[in-house]
Amino acid sequence: MPKSKNRSTRDQPLAIELLMADHRRVEDLFEQYEQEKEADDDTKRQIAKRICNELTVHAQVEEELLYPWLRETLDEDDQEMVEEAQRLGLEYIAITDHTKSLAMTGGSDEKKLKQQMSAIDKLNKRLHGITVLKGAEVNINKDGTLDIADETLAKLDVVGVAVHSHFSLPREEMTRRVIRAMENPHADILFHPTGRVLNKREPVDLDIDAVIAAAKRTGTVLEIDAYPDRLDLKDEHVRKAVEAGVPLVIDTDAHNVNHLHYLHYGVATARRGWAEKSDVINTKPLKAFLSCLKKS
Repeated sequence: MPKSKNRSTRDQPLAIELLMADHRRVEDLFEQYEQEKEADDDTKRQIAKRICNELTVHAQVEEELLYPWLRETLDEDDQEMVEEAQRLGLEYIAITDHTKSLAMTGGSDEKKLKQQMSAIDKLNKRLHGITVLKGAEVNINKDGTLDIADETLAKLDVVGVAVHSHFSLPREEMTRRVIRAMENPHADILFHPTGRVLNKREPVDLDIDAVIAAAKRTGTVLEIDAYPDRLDLKDEHVRKAVEAGVPLVIDTDAHNVNHLHYLHYGVATARRGWAEKSDVINTKPLKAFLSCLKKS
């Protein structure tokens, strides 16, 4: 199987063109972004990249380690992802591979996560100017439990949880399932909360108001997934979260190095939801970001 970086990226849906169109002015999300309102698209992308650090980088797909820079022996080519993140001026990124119950991705079990954590610790000793955080995108089981043991989750820097199966559950059951996952003391962030894939899969039937209330109660952060096929949370849900005082992150859900360039779509979604920089915790320096998570 070829490396992911050689694959062509998916076409961006028409929704993106509409999203990036000139829209009604809202409160500034980031001063830099607003200052370049008339800039070309490339300039806007560069501004967006300086705004947020990246929390959803996937190193594995289909049992292949796509970015072998996590191994003890690193060569120039294999450091591509970290080097790109550094080039973009990021202070930190998180490796958040899928976990074991998502079999089609060769998801990580507890043993594999521990091996990856050790590799990341070794990698960080050799890096300068950027920190790689140990993380996981943990599957939410049908009953709301997580598919990785708490003992392992406690050792990660950042834990995201997400629905990847049983998408057709009734509203009450789905809402109860997601909230139970958020109540786990190690569940820092709810990734792509509604599970939608634009033009391919409808969002799950979820009581978003109840989920936002649970996020506030449990200290769980909600994600704005900037990947063009997702944009999840959507703008109206962002505004509900902001009004409730629930913190947000903006991530690209990167599965290859090119996806790191999608961040500006998430910034635009956040702006449409009237979010400000202070609402988005991965705009903060590393220590301040970590202090916003449950482990703090």
